[in-house]
Amino acid sequence: MKSQLLKAIALAFLLATPSLFVVAQDQASDVDKLTQREAQARVQSATANKQVKALVARAKTPEDHLKLVTYFNQEAERLEADAKGHAELADVYRQNPNATGGGKQSGTGSIFRTAEHCDSAAKSLEDAAKSLRELAAEHEQMAKDVTK
Repeated sequence: MKSQLLKAIALAFLLATPSLFVVAQDQASDVDKLTQREAQARVQSATANKQVKALVARAKTPEDHLKLVTYFNQEAERLEADAKGHAELADVYRQNPNATGGGKQSGTGSIFRTAEHCDSAAKSLEDAAKSLRELAAEHEQMAKDVTK
């Protein structure tokens, strides 16, 4: 009887293992795709930063300043979207008691510390977006001043 039970458990495990592998493989694939997108975004961002620095250094015409206005507003939009994502993630951590990843902050209250981390990141991103909007407004004014 005991031997039949062990065989049944082993068979159930073997039957379940391939599906667990497929799920894990799909999740790993999603992470790989995300990592590739992040790498591409960093390369594009580094290129954009060089171009922006060059444009800031030589901006003399209203068109130059308006290009900077567009760039800074787009960056602000990106940061606002990131901030929203972090705020939503904080809510997920608060609503899901199993959402802790362990590490230094594991243990009692770690979900709330993780949510606080996400809230802090969201606020920092919102502040940075606000600063970029202000910078865009300054360049908009510079574009007007150049035409005077």
